[in-house]
Amino acid sequence: MRRVIVAGLTAALIGGGEGAARAAEPPGPIEGAAALEACMTDEEHGDTCVGLISDPCFEAPGGWTTQGMVECFGAETAAWDALLNAYWPRVTEHESHAAEALLSAQRAWIAWRDADCLFHRLRHQGGTMGRVASAACVRDHTAQRVLDFRFWLMDP
Repeated sequence: MRRVIVAGLTAALIGGGEGAARAAEPPGPIEGAAALEACMTDEEHGDTCVGLISDPCFEAPGGWTTQGMVECFGAETAAWDALLNAYWPRVTEHESHAAEALLSAQRAWIAWRDADCLFHRLRHQGGTMGRVASAACVRDHTAQRVLDFRFWLMDP
């Protein structure tokens, strides 16, 4: 099923029409979140959905430039972040018996994600790939957090 979604997104991203002369834009956060949600519905664990938006985006004109890769990762991160924000109220309700600990853990996770992704940026010693590594890191951590939330919500 992921291939069908990716093919559909790829067609939407690089298809013809009015905007074909300029670089195709990846879907917005809401559309991207819907595509990720559909992918996770069809996948047992959902981890194969990481890259659903950024991978076809790389194939669009300019997608393999440093800026293009950062923007592609950013577009997918925005979609995962939209899901993260949509799942948060459901997770806090589901885990209400540990709400204070959950909030503390979420704050610590945000700080850890930011520090880890800063490390990924700085390890490239000022090179342009640092921006790409950092953007990929934020995408990966945000996606994993959504998958964690999804797993918790499936736990009775």
